[in-house]
Amino acid sequence: MNKIVRFANEIGYEDIKYWKDWQGYQCYFPIWALTQVIANEFRQVILVKDDEIRLATFEEAIQLFL
Repeated sequence: MNKIVRFANEIGYEDIKYWKDWQGYQCYFPIWALTQVIANEFRQVILVKDDEIRLATFEEAIQLFL
């Protein structure tokens, strides 16, 4: 879990929240600092599988929300 939080921190987020499993990945929402307000941002999703930690592509994110 610490690796995933560090990844989120490196891309500007404060924390993560587990969402669901999808196609062999664990999916997490990156969380902004509570003091920041972000309007109209497309929802990012962090995908984790084994040692791979990455952001979902736009196409993957659309499939995740269907």
